[in-house]
Amino acid sequence: MGVALGIASLGLSAASAISEGNANAAGAKHQAQQATYAGQAARANADATDAYYRDDLRTTLANISAIRSSVGLSDSPTGQAIADENRRVSDNERIAKVSGIRAQATQYASDAKFYQSAAKQYAGIGMLKAFGGLAGGLYQMGQDGAFKGVFGG
Repeated sequence: MGVALGIASLGLSAASAISEGNANAAGAKHQAQQATYAGQAARANADATDAYYRDDLRTTLANISAIRSSVGLSDSPTGQAIADENRRVSDNERIAKVSGIRAQATQYASDAKFYQSAAKQYAGIGMLKAFGGLAGGLYQMGQDGAFKGVFGG
């Protein structure tokens, strides 16, 4: 009866280790999915931000042109310089903002890959813990004489 209870206990410990590994793997898969969604949202945000800055620049340049035309100023070097400076400032702001958002999207993609890899590792670690626990427990039971007479010895 004692051997049976010892083996049952080892079996439950092994099942617990496997279950823990599977739960950790499921958690890592969930984190991977969250990172994937966050990366998709960041890429969409970067595209929307880029479009917003480009549209805002077009509106600004059209307003400058309309104002200059309304007061009788034609396209001149001064007008071109004003438009060029607005383009430069807007492009710098747009590039900085969009680059930062895209970098975050890249980080989310990297995080997702890490969590996917971790999920695979967790499942394997759970199995190793289970079998290690079984082997160690059976060895200890043998050392304690639990199997004397059981296998003809």
